[in-house]
Amino acid sequence: MRNFPQQGTFISEGLNTNINQRIPLVSAYLFLILILKEVFHLPFPDPIFWIISFMLLSPLAVIFFADQLSFTDKTILKVFFIYVAGDALLLTIIIYYLGGITWIGFIFYSFYLVLNFLTFSRKLAFFLTAWILFLYLDLVLLQYFRILPFSSLFLPQQQTPFYLPYVLTTTIGYLSTITFVAYYSGGFYQVYARKIFDIRTAQEILEKEKLSLEERVETRKKELEEEKRGLQERIREKRKELAKEEQILRGRVEELKKFQQIALGREEKLKELSQELKRLQQE
Repeated sequence: MRNFPQQGTFISEGLNTNINQRIPLVSAYLFLILILKEVFHLPFPDPIFWIISFMLLSPLAVIFFADQLSFTDKTILKVFFIYVAGDALLLTIIIYYLGGITWIGFIFYSFYLVLNFLTFSRKLAFFLTAWILFLYLDLVLLQYFRILPFSSLFLPQQQTPFYLPYVLTTTIGYLSTITFVAYYSGGFYQVYARKIFDIRTAQEILEKEKLSLEERVETRKKELEEEKRGLQERIREKRKELAKEEQILRGRVEELKKFQQIALGREEKLKELSQELKRLQQE
C-alpha cells in the first residue's frame, strides 16, 4: 500500500492508517455479504455491491491523487474530510437497502465515530458526527412518511428470533462490526503509541541535552571565574606597576622643578652681573 507524500508527520500517519485499514475492512464486509447471499440466498440488491465496490476502490483514487499532486498536510486533510462525508452518504444508502431503521445497519456508523475523533480535529469531528446524525435522521423521516419505499433483506414476519437466517445474519453483523471496530481502533492505537514513544524519546533526549548543557554551562562558568580571577590579578599587578611609574614620574617632576628653580636663579644672577658690568663701564 502506498502512502501519502508527507511522511513523518502525525497527520499523514493517521490518514495512512485509516486508508490502509479501510480497504481490508470494506473487502471483508463485501466477502461476508457474498457468503450470506450464497449460503442463505438473501436478496441483497445489486446497488449494494456497486456501492461497496466503489467504497473499496475510492481510497485508491485518494492515494493516487495524493501521490501525483504535491498536497500539503492541510489540503490532504480537507480532501479526506470531503471524502469521508461522501462515504457516509453512501453508507446511509446501503443501510437503507439493508432494512433502514428496521435493522442493525446504523451500527456501521460506529466506524466513522472512531475515525472522526482519531483522524480529524475536534471541530471537524463534531461536524462529521452531526452530518451522520443528519443523514440517519433523514432516513428515518423518509421511511416514516413513506417517501422511500420499504426495502429490507427480511420481511417483517421474518424478523423474529425464530427465523434462523435472520438470527445468524444479525449475529454475524453485530460480531463482525464489533471485531472490525476493535481492529480499526487497534491501528490508531499503534499510531498513538508510536507518537507517545517518539515524544518520550524526544523528552529523554532533551533531558540528556539539558543535563549536558548544564554541565557545559557549569564548566564554562568555572572557566570564566578562573579567567576573572586571573584578570583581576593582572589588573592588581598593573596597578602596582602604574603606581611605581607614577612615583618615578613624580620624582622626575620634582627634579625638573628644582632644576627650573636653579636655572631661574642663575638667569637672575646673570642679569644682575650684566647690569653691574654696564655700570662699571660707564664710570
